[in-house]
Amino acid sequence: MKQKITGVAKLKLKSGKLPYVPDARTFEVATYLHQEKSFELPAEYNWGIKIKPGRWGDMGNLKINNCTCATAAHFIMVWTSSTGKLHKPKFKEILHAYTGITGFNPKTDAEGPSVEAIKALKYWRKNGIDGFKIIAFAKLEEKNREQLKQTIYLYGGCYIGLNLPKSAEKQYNESKKWAVPR
Repeated sequence: MKQKITGVAKLKLKSGKLPYVPDARTFEVATYLHQEKSFELPAEYNWGIKIKPGRWGDMGNLKINNCTCATAAHFIMVWTSSTGKLHKPKFKEILHAYTGITGFNPKTDAEGPSVEAIKALKYWRKNGIDGFKIIAFAKLEEKNREQLKQTIYLYGGCYIGLNLPKSAEKQYNESKKWAVPR
């Protein structure tokens, strides 16, 4: 839902991600990280450094609630910018994936249904998004910060879902930036 206030669209965001859906077939990233040779992580590393501020885009997420597909598009941008030439998926390709996953009808101009991350990842692996397929995905151990850092460094990111505090909606509408409330 949107409401207009002084000519500027104010978003009525849904609160966060759907609950985790377990699937016994999902790989465990720990299995693969233990096979890596021991190494020291750099203090900082930015996979998206070649992407200029303002180029990321919301990929339709602010209107139709397609965060899982927008995330995939951002991964494609990071990986292609780091290995060659930046490819920014077109909104119509992200919408095509989102519609394929949810059955969403873009002609309704409504907010679409939420999607579990695992459902989006399976779709991406099987069908691809904007011509890019992932080979596999793996689950991290909950609250394992070191594993999270290793995953981001080795694989170029980590696909996560999170629930933001209500204050994030107000912050976004006011400044387009989020900050941790103190």
